[in-house]
Amino acid sequence: MRVQRRLFILDNQPVYAQGLKQALQEYNSYDSIRSFSDSDELIKHLKTNRISALILGWNLPETTNSIRLLKFLVQKLNISVLVNSANEDIYTAMRAYNAGALGFITKSSNGMELSEALRTVINHERYLPCCLEEKLKSFLRFGEQDLMGVLTPQEQIILQKICNDCPSSKIADELNISLHTVNNHRKNILRKTSCKSVVSLVKYGLLRGYDNNS
Repeated sequence: MRVQRRLFILDNQPVYAQGLKQALQEYNSYDSIRSFSDSDELIKHLKTNRISALILGWNLPETTNSIRLLKFLVQKLNISVLVNSANEDIYTAMRAYNAGALGFITKSSNGMELSEALRTVINHERYLPCCLEEKLKSFLRFGEQDLMGVLTPQEQIILQKICNDCPSSKIADELNISLHTVNNHRKNILRKTSCKSVVSLVKYGLLRGYDNNS
């Protein structure tokens, strides 16, 4: 018996989502493609419908809520997700992968690229555009080091919280330490990783999976 191929799209730009559906129908034959602009409505339908994959639109800027939704879809509902992002940098791609996405593609991609990305994700394999693969290789060749051997266990916990947008005051409360101690740890983490700013530290941590809450 042939398995039906169903796709869902979540994007808060209905006109773009409609164009996406047309592009997919041109390059592939799917039994159904349905788009949503509201995540609650999407989740309600996912609980009663089996789908081959979900195209999850990330518009600028992607937020902590975007990450939480992606993790919920992957970890709780076991959905194969292809993130379709307006942001074309490698850090956004790694943030998506670390949260559980199987594939990442940019909104400037053509229908053929999107079709290839979907086929890969439906086969439960990872997909990253060639242009971003090269950027990832270049980044990893430059100054990569083993953070597990550099940072203390508590510094690793604090780095993870920083990468999850957790402010210092909340880190202090959760770890039951003073704000002064947290700030000292932050300075030490910056020094040990040779990062010049918190922004570069977050990017550094994201590429190594430090936004993973599990």
